[in-house]
Amino acid sequence: GASSVAAQTPAPPAPAPAAPPVVAGWNEGFFIQTPNGDNRLQIGLVLQVDGRFSIDEPLPITNTFVMRKARPTFTGRVGKYVDFKVMPELAGSVVLLDAYFDIRFSPKLRLRSGKDKVPVGYELLISDAYLIFPERSVVSLLVPNRDVGFQAQGDFAGGRFSYAGGIFNGNPPDGTNAITDVDNNHGKDLA
Repeated sequence: GASSVAAQTPAPPAPAPAAPPVVAGWNEGFFIQTPNGDNRLQIGLVLQVDGRFSIDEPLPITNTFVMRKARPTFTGRVGKYVDFKVMPELAGSVVLLDAYFDIRFSPKLRLRSGKDKVPVGYELLISDAYLIFPERSVVSLLVPNRDVGFQAQGDFAGGRFSYAGGIFNGNPPDGTNAITDVDNNHGKDLA
């Protein structure tokens, strides 16, 4: 008897599923981005509400709730090398706290232009969302807060060492923000 062996050809591989056009999720706020992360928008919120009540008679203050901070935050990346952040303050009077963009050459060198915290005073540089206590110490009143200018900054050794320096319009004294965002003299501050 003759036996025949049928030659089996392997089936062609299934085509790889197409990458989704965008990816969305939650990471310290809602984000939507391209699969490679080159384009990204992240939306967050810093909110602080206080209750102020007295047990003294007569009442030295009016018992009330106070909206201390209401700061929607929009951060992201456009292309592979440009990052941005916009953060207004909506509690009380509306003011633009942060509005800048970075050109990222590498983790070791970023050039920032716009309004941001002046890189002086470690406590002030910590974001409100990461503070242990709801208030900063009095020491933070001794350093400049946010100002308009240009910075160079970067990280080395996996983020264990960082640097920042720049030139700014100059803030009024006592840790206040530059409200008008324009300089009131010809001098500039280096930080």
